[in-house]
Amino acid sequence: MNRSRQRGVTILELMIVVALVAIMASIAYPSYTGHTMRAKRADAKAALLENAQYLERNYSETNRYNLKPNGDALANSDLPYQTAPRDSSTTAYALSFQGGGPAANSFTLQAVPQGNQTGDGCGTLTLTQAGARGASAGSLSKCWGR
Repeated sequence: MNRSRQRGVTILELMIVVALVAIMASIAYPSYTGHTMRAKRADAKAALLENAQYLERNYSETNRYNLKPNGDALANSDLPYQTAPRDSSTTAYALSFQGGGPAANSFTLQAVPQGNQTGDGCGTLTLTQAGARGASAGSLSKCWGR
């Protein structure tokens, strides 16, 4: 009597592998989304700083934050970066002046989260002419520190 033994994967083994993959995915996905939110926040912070540098260069020419060198009023549309990230078709943050525009001797820039980024724990990021950084939610060390 010659018995041949069949080789293969049992349903129990398959279910164990599926369960392990599900557990690993449930751990990895939140970490991945947290990382992408931090990366988009970093893009917004960089864009805020670049906009502030633009305003400082403008101030050195006009001695005012609210006027362009040609004498016209400075508006949101004059900012070099109005969205972040700059190289993506999906806007994570909208950048603008807080309160509609700068004053003669001061400004506050803001980065308002858009789309999926609204779930970020930092909320709206702000930056003033004095370099003061702010966040509408979360701690400054968490939101601006990394």
